[in-house]
Amino acid sequence: MLSISNNVTHKLQEIMAQRLQNAGIGFRVTLNPNDSDNTIFNIKLDNARPDDSVIRSRGIILFMDTAISAQLRDCELDCMDTPTLSFFLKLPDP
Repeated sequence: MLSISNNVTHKLQEIMAQRLQNAGIGFRVTLNPNDSDNTIFNIKLDNARPDDSVIRSRGIILFMDTAISAQLRDCELDCMDTPTLSFFLKLPDP
């Protein structure tokens, strides 16, 4: 089987990310409707909607509605590298 070097992996990831951005595709952040505490988020590929807040950071584009954007204003989105890729929020220091 053909193996892929780390250099090729990183370069192809850069190319793919740039093409997705050029096509207006980013990641949509939504609250999980089954979570009454509003602490579980879903992230999926999507296009921007007219009323979205758009965050561009480190080559990533995030879309979210304005209510979620206001709720997450001072937080940092992070994840745990697990098979299910769990996303969570880091709250600002007091």
